[in-house]
Amino acid sequence: MISDLPDHDAFGQDDLPVSELDAFLDRIGASALPLTGAVACLVDLPPEVVGPRAVRMAAPLEGPLAESLRNLVDNRPEALALQQRRGTVEAVVKGRRLCFLIERIGSGRSSHPALPLGTIVLGFNADEVSIAAAEKASRPFIALLAALLVERRGKIAMAQDMAALGRQAAELQRRVQKDALSGLDNADAFRAQARETLGAGRGPYALVLMDLDNFKQINDLHGHQFGDVYLRAIAGALQGSVPSDSRLGRIGGDEFALLLRLPADAEVALLQVMRACSAASARLAETMGKSELGGISMGAALYPRHGESYDTLFEQADTALYAAKEAGRGAAVIFDPHRHLRFSLRELMRNFAGALAAGEIGPAFHPVVDLATGQCTGYEVLARWRGENGEIIGPELFYPIFENPVLAEQLTHSMIVQSTEILRGLPVRTAVAGAPLRIGINVTGFDLHNPRFTGDFGRLLSDLGLPWQAIVIEVPETVILGETGGRVFESLSELRACGAKIALDDFGTGYGSLRHLGAWPIDMLKIDRQFVQGLSAHPRDRAVVEAILGMARRFGFRVVAEGIETPGQLSYLRAMGCDAGQGHMISPPLCGEVLAQAPLIYPIGEWAPDEG
Repeated sequence: MISDLPDHDAFGQDDLPVSELDAFLDRIGASALPLTGAVACLVDLPPEVVGPRAVRMAAPLEGPLAESLRNLVDNRPEALALQQRRGTVEAVVKGRRLCFLIERIGSGRSSHPALPLGTIVLGFNADEVSIAAAEKASRPFIALLAALLVERRGKIAMAQDMAALGRQAAELQRRVQKDALSGLDNADAFRAQARETLGAGRGPYALVLMDLDNFKQINDLHGHQFGDVYLRAIAGALQGSVPSDSRLGRIGGDEFALLLRLPADAEVALLQVMRACSAASARLAETMGKSELGGISMGAALYPRHGESYDTLFEQADTALYAAKEAGRGAAVIFDPHRHLRFSLRELMRNFAGALAAGEIGPAFHPVVDLATGQCTGYEVLARWRGENGEIIGPELFYPIFENPVLAEQLTHSMIVQSTEILRGLPVRTAVAGAPLRIGINVTGFDLHNPRFTGDFGRLLSDLGLPWQAIVIEVPETVILGETGGRVFESLSELRACGAKIALDDFGTGYGSLRHLGAWPIDMLKIDRQFVQGLSAHPRDRAVVEAILGMARRFGFRVVAEGIETPGQLSYLRAMGCDAGQGHMISPPLCGEVLAQAPLIYPIGEWAPDEG
């Protein structure tokens, strides 16, 4: 019988064993009496042997003997102390003279010496059994009991080890599923949990995709360390704005996803949560003293209205997110299949491929002008998609195409073919000092990783009778992040050796380009429009532009400023000695049909006279 000391008062039939340990001790008690000749037995076990609680078992279950054993332990605790191995106590119970043998289990007499396995008390009829005989009769049983308890203690230790390993595994699993920066679910964990939840078929739910507006500029202007701090803070702000039973994850660099359980009035509740997230983002930006950072675009799709699988909902929410960004960013849009289908990435890919094959995507030519003389030095070729209704769509609305290797290379090839054919059809025109007008072709990393790109381009120019000197290859900063000697470096070196110029596009917004300037084949830098647009209002932007110009002079690079839109910006650039520029103030992009009539000299001095 098991009792938790000190509040169990009797060893009676009402307290039947219910656990594995109870049954184990009952078997010990039942076997102790016939094996030893004892008339009573008590086993006292410590927690390290039996588990988290000390256990006392007594047999037989008759009241007087059980009470006698209990009194023995309670009144003579020194007899059961760990430092005392053995002892004998005599007592008279209902006229019977009993001798109680007290021995530490695991004493030197046992097969497992000095192990703290517990204490056993055996009661013998003193009129029938001598102490010596009692001791002799008890030794085999005590040794057997010690062996059983050693085995049990080993099982407990193993169970504890397994439990610890289980906790460690659970912690590792938790860490694997968490995004290290934000502490939210990572992309894999969020997707798995969302699929499981939606697969249960209970609703309604909303899947909301969130994208921080202009996060690349945040990193560029304030540094990656600040960007990480901002992301962690945004994660906390979003968590505090959504219901506790929703699931929030970080699924990309500046992208978050929310799976939200909705009440019956789904759209109203969804819009409330989206507004709360937007407000929390704005408050955070104000708290950090950078109110311009507070924009967050959101797109949402409803389960089961818009789809019954995670993948379908994700595509619809992503489509709504594109629509939100086109609406001016900072917007929250719920998917509408009648209004937003054109934003679907899958539809975009399919429609773009068809439009490219049908010749609906053609070049526009943005003049590049010498800022000292106003003379046109060439054109940057820009892709324009002419829709069925005559709408002209720029790359800002089909930029995911540039992440698709097949379509990106097809677009580059098409722009090269169309623009060079148009250029060949123009009257002979020259720019500064008799140099030919150049066309700038934007290429992607996919193009430059293609070892046949330079050869194919060269054969096309040869067929058209155009020199390599008429070509400027415009490369985004992110393309030259690798080391010299790679495929991209070799392609640029080949192009430059043929006579083409290499321009580093959107300079100042990439990562790590400064260390590449001295080693890579580069001829000119194009200052990103965000610095040009801040020239009149932000001294820091003026300082950046001045620094780029000074560095370019030392390297021998020509500098082109993009995005000139005001006379003030033009005046600053001229005063700083910037070589060339382009922007809507000088000229919007021109279609090929009017290129022959485009001016060769622009009245720069009239628009922005020299200052000072």
